[in-house]
Amino acid sequence: PSMIEIRFRLENVHRDVNAPLYVELEGDIIAQIYLNGKFVGRFYANGSQKRFYLPEPYLRENNVLKLKAIPLKKRSVVRLGFGIYHKTKIIHMKI
Repeated sequence: PSMIEIRFRLENVHRDVNAPLYVELEGDIIAQIYLNGKFVGRFYANGSQKRFYLPEPYLRENNVLKLKAIPLKKRSVVRLGFGIYHKTKIIHMKI
């Protein structure tokens, strides 16, 4: 098994916007996915799930995404990308 570590930073985070993130994986591996030490999912090369939700409570300004990966063939390649599931504005109401 190999450990793949990706560090990323969240900048310009606004308190009045909710924008949950995801990571999308592709490659000839089997992997466990951890965000800042918290387990978020399992990836299988031939599985149906490629996109994994990164829960807001686990995110910080500086983040570490780790994949505990098992290659399925020699010279396996892993591709990943980040994106926003949806973006909403938070509205505070006083009653």
